[in-house]
Amino acid sequence: MTKGLCFVFERYSRKLVWAVSYLFFLPVNLRRGFLGFLLLQVAVLGMVDNAYGADRYWVGVSSGNWNSTTNWSGQSGGSSGASVPGAGDVAIFNSGGQANCTINVNVTIQGVIIASSYNGTISLNPGISISITDSGFSQTGGTFMGNDGDILINGGFDVVGGHFTTNGILNIGDYSTPAAQPDIYMGFESNLEPHDEVDPRSPDPNGSGNGCLPPYAWNQYYVRDVCVSPTVELNHFAINRSTSQYRSGNHSLRFYLKPTPLNQWPPSTGEATHRAELGPLYNSPVNHYPAEGEEIWYGMSYYFPDNFVFAPASIENEIRFVISQWQHGSGGSAIIALEVIGDKIMLQRQTGSSSNPTWITPDTIATIQRGQWMDFVVRVKWAKTGGIVQCWFNDQLQISLSNTQTVYNDLNKGGGFKMGIYYWRWKNKVDVERTLNAGITHREFFMDEVSQYKGVDGYLSVVPGR
Repeated sequence: MTKGLCFVFERYSRKLVWAVSYLFFLPVNLRRGFLGFLLLQVAVLGMVDNAYGADRYWVGVSSGNWNSTTNWSGQSGGSSGASVPGAGDVAIFNSGGQANCTINVNVTIQGVIIASSYNGTISLNPGISISITDSGFSQTGGTFMGNDGDILINGGFDVVGGHFTTNGILNIGDYSTPAAQPDIYMGFESNLEPHDEVDPRSPDPNGSGNGCLPPYAWNQYYVRDVCVSPTVELNHFAINRSTSQYRSGNHSLRFYLKPTPLNQWPPSTGEATHRAELGPLYNSPVNHYPAEGEEIWYGMSYYFPDNFVFAPASIENEIRFVISQWQHGSGGSAIIALEVIGDKIMLQRQTGSSSNPTWITPDTIATIQRGQWMDFVVRVKWAKTGGIVQCWFNDQLQISLSNTQTVYNDLNKGGGFKMGIYYWRWKNKVDVERTLNAGITHREFFMDEVSQYKGVDGYLSVVPGR
């Protein structure tokens, strides 16, 4: 941009010098007209310069409105009185002004930068919209509260610090160019994907082991991972393409699992029913296990049928279960998972090492809407320190965590995405009793538009319905 301005100024300044010199050789009666021409040239040059916009720094000393010139300066910590940032400008919040800012008018702006040195709060009034173009939105500090306003970010969206929340519409991405194709996309339309193809297995009242079935490749990316008590029939689970519900196309993926009946509980050498998932295929054409520092975006849509029974609040923790998890391919629990707890889908995380992790209180992403497709996007930057986890539900950012652990201390890779039911609580007979007493005879849900993209700015590449 600077080079372009220099070129414009140099080009116009040469012409102006020539014109001023030539002015003295003209007859008096022609000088006035030619002088008007020169003034027009200067005006054009001024308009060219203004078209490039400027940086505007928030310098408010007390809580104030966006559209007041008393809160803006042309330099960090400088004198107020600069124009309110507009379509060609970048608004910067840093240590030069720590007061809170209220966006009280509809705004179109080139970019917003909230630096780590800013400790205030920026609030978008309800019913107000902010449209951010090419330079995008960057936040490393402070608090941004979208409330019920609308936010359109037509460039990058990078929240690596501070706090960002919104209850309104949040659209993100560079809409001027098509989104990159995801590395994995599964709409479950291929008839090559099997329908519960399992070898027959007779129930054994004295069965031992975990009852896990041999791995079976679902497609080029995923393999079946199922563990059903050896004491029961295999019809207690299902992983199959379904036409009863679908987010797009004509099919979705159905997961179904029943707890082990109490009268068929396995002996001490056996393990109860607890898993019906698809896990990463190790020789997949896409590496499911990201290296430290890599950023992966995941998209998926869930459907819970109308008859899905919510666990009572009094026992919701005791009969919670996983619907997706990021498993690192070795022993130990997943470092990140999506769990159904009561009527909520929650983000569960762990820290420390894979052999001795520390559980963190889960964060709510969404309340389950039975009979409706629910769209999710999860962004993970995989790191032992400085990791990022962000979760969107139906195009709204619900969780944004920075400087968090996403790779166990004893490992050098992130988690591979698994989908389906992992009911670890059903390994315990008392928890199955609680489940049945709550009127829950089985668990069933559907998934569609599952995708994965490695790289930055991957939201539009994986969001369902894109």
